[in-house]
Amino acid sequence: MSNPKACLKMDPRSFQTLLSVMAALRAPEGCPWDKKQTHTSLKRYLLEETYEVIDAIDQDDRENLVEELGDLLFQIVFHAQIGEEDGAFSMGDIVEGITTKMIARHPHVFGDVPPEEVDWEALKQKEKHTRTLSDELNRIPEAFPALMRTEKILKKSAKSGRWTRTPSEDLKKMKEACGVFETSEENGSGSQKEKAVCEMLVAAVDLARSNGFQPELLLKTWGDHWIEDTKGPENREKH
Repeated sequence: MSNPKACLKMDPRSFQTLLSVMAALRAPEGCPWDKKQTHTSLKRYLLEETYEVIDAIDQDDRENLVEELGDLLFQIVFHAQIGEEDGAFSMGDIVEGITTKMIARHPHVFGDVPPEEVDWEALKQKEKHTRTLSDELNRIPEAFPALMRTEKILKKSAKSGRWTRTPSEDLKKMKEACGVFETSEENGSGSQKEKAVCEMLVAAVDLARSNGFQPELLLKTWGDHWIEDTKGPENREKH
């Protein structure tokens, strides 16, 4: 955009206006900070904005949710602008990709297939070009938090039939691991205790998965409640 101030006359509710603002920020005469950003340098902000959206949802703060979703959308637009400058992809490619994916994943809505006949896993495997469990597991982002990644690994392994542990077996594993840990307290090694704790964590994650819970969110909720419970008159700020 030759004149950045032209954005001021555009409809602020238009998606095209946001794209124009982003292009102006990255233009030669734009913002020095915005111009030097890369996909890599923006990773931390994408993560931060995502967590801020989640926090707004947890707080049931609709006004803040609108703001935080806008911040998250801006990060996507930022990456799209960099992709377009590099000649790699554009916002149009991003929109086309997700639109095509959603239509393909919902043949019961956009086609004539009854919902009960849709093979969701087959659709995803065709889309991702995965044929084996190993292919599926290798697609799980290594950047996921450990609890989330473990839950994904167990979920895909269970669907493939490779992981067959039941909730009662998870509980048994936890009890066995607790016994090993208690024994290690007296005469065991650090590695034995480490392995025992790992067994407990995996069993706990699997119990959460098999009961439809997301362990990452469970622990977040616990942490929020604990912090709230520790607040007392002596800890509250005076206003």
